[in-house]
Order: sequence, then C-alpha cells, then structure tokens
Amino acid sequence: MTRLGSCILLVAALCAAHPARSAAHPAPFSFVDVRLGAGTLDVTVVAHAWDVAYELGIDDPALVLNPDILRPRGERLGALIGERLRLTVDGRLLALDGWSAPAILRERQSVRLQAQL
Repeated sequence: MTRLGSCILLVAALCAAHPARSAAHPAPFSFVDVRLGAGTLDVTVVAHAWDVAYELGIDDPALVLNPDILRPRGERLGALIGERLRLTVDGRLLALDGWSAPAILRERQSVRLQAQL
C-alpha cells in the first residue's frame, strides 16, 4: 500500500472512531386538511407558531403557544385563514367562517383551527 493510501486509511479510521454529533433542526410547516363527509365538509388548518406569529405581528413565535397571548387573537386568526383559503365546490366559492377557537399543539409547536360546512 502506498504512503498516500495509508494516510487516507488512517484518517478514515480516526473519523470513524470519533463520530461528530449532529442534531436535527425543526422543520416548521403549516397544512390544510379537507375531508368530505355525508353532506359536510370538514376543514382543519394546522399552522406552525412561526407562521402564526408572523401573521399576527408577534415578535417571538414561542408566545403563540401561550393561551393568554393566543386566546384574544383567535378570532382574528380565523378571519385571516377564512380570507386567504379559497374552496370551490361545483363552481361555487364557499365562505369559510365560523372557525373554532385555536387549539395549541405544543408538541408540534403549532395551532389548530377547524371549520365545518
């Protein structure tokens, strides 16, 4: 084996012997779930705290997960979602209003709102 090959093998062995720790970063995302039932349309929006904080003008996204901060802004959040989410059925635009109070999903760092038509 050549000297270069030996050096490469030594470096590889040292790297394998002392692996570096890596940590995952949060992958924030929001999503909409639409379910069709017998004569009903159930809409669930799960919005990440970062998205909610941005839309409501809250500087620290962690504050969104505080019920005392979120509760008074719940109606406004539902109105924002209703204005921006467009669902059309048989060529007719559906009005999405009557959103539930936001539920905090702490483990997901998110907020859930629901509406039914």
